[in-house]
Amino acid sequence: MKKLLKITVFFLSVMVIACGKKNNEPAHPLAGDWKLKNVESKQYLAFTDDANRPAFDIGRGNSTVMKVLSGPKPGQYYVVAKENIDMYLSTTGSIYTYIMATAFSSSDADLFTFVPISEGSDRYHIQSVANPSSYLVSCYTCYGRSSTLSIGIMDPNYWDSIWVLEKP
Repeated sequence: MKKLLKITVFFLSVMVIACGKKNNEPAHPLAGDWKLKNVESKQYLAFTDDANRPAFDIGRGNSTVMKVLSGPKPGQYYVVAKENIDMYLSTTGSIYTYIMATAFSSSDADLFTFVPISEGSDRYHIQSVANPSSYLVSCYTCYGRSSTLSIGIMDPNYWDSIWVLEKP
């Protein structure tokens, strides 16, 4: 009987300890207000709240503070302008020289992951969830030193895809 009691107490102790351990890592550690700065051009992702053409661009716009909102799965985020949280950065808005803001579509086209360029880095590649081979990219040398923003492939010879997140 003592042996059975010891085994029962042992298993209950193991279960209590196992159930007590939790993953304390937050699912969306980057959620919040940020300024997203491109490493090459040193310009910020900006939003223009134009009634006819609300858009995201690099360096051109009236708002540089973005809200990074938690997505449906850990590590997935929506990017909206703090000035107008109804307009989303989306792969469907890419026009090559800038990105049209879109209304919420409830699709993966509105979702991004922030992938550190190396472990522990504070610099990120902003990757599309809908198309993991596509990233938020900027080209400073395009169009006569005018910055260009797009959703496209990483090309270290042409497009810069590294972003720094700064607190406003």
